[in-house]
Amino acid sequence: MEANTINTDSRLILKSLRLSSNPAKPVADMEEGVNGKINMTSDGRGYFIAEFSDPSNPFAVTRSRVIQQQKDSVGNATWRGPSPRDLSPWVGKQLPGEFVTRSVEPYSIGDSTATSYTTVVLKNEMVTTVFRQAGHDVITNGAVDTVATVVEEDAPIPADAETAF
Repeated sequence: MEANTINTDSRLILKSLRLSSNPAKPVADMEEGVNGKINMTSDGRGYFIAEFSDPSNPFAVTRSRVIQQQKDSVGNATWRGPSPRDLSPWVGKQLPGEFVTRSVEPYSIGDSTATSYTTVVLKNEMVTTVFRQAGHDVITNGAVDTVATVVEEDAPIPADAETAF
């Protein structure tokens, strides 16, 4: 069975913070956003994209992760983690994290079907939780990994499926 956490000695570089490159994605003004702007989900939550690279291989693929606001108990969108403004000083620096690839339930990419997914997992995050938040259930020994890693009410709500990069 694969570990559900990363190697704490693993490192990634936070390369940049950006908005979606899809011009159809809504953008709003937000002081703490990326250069004063933020993408918006259909339910009013702000999101941005953090791009990471492998510090030991400058030719490696850069990977992205969507960071989004969550709804508080009264339905207001709020940053439960860092906002883009909070993360800006970390751009160009190494952080404890790892690119993780796992087998997942089949999903479509255009006309193709994929059965694996790669994402960025940071220190103290559970792999299965990060994958689930990205909309992918990890497959372990031929079955969906159902390890309870967070209290469901504390789990961030995934961005809409239409929240494409």
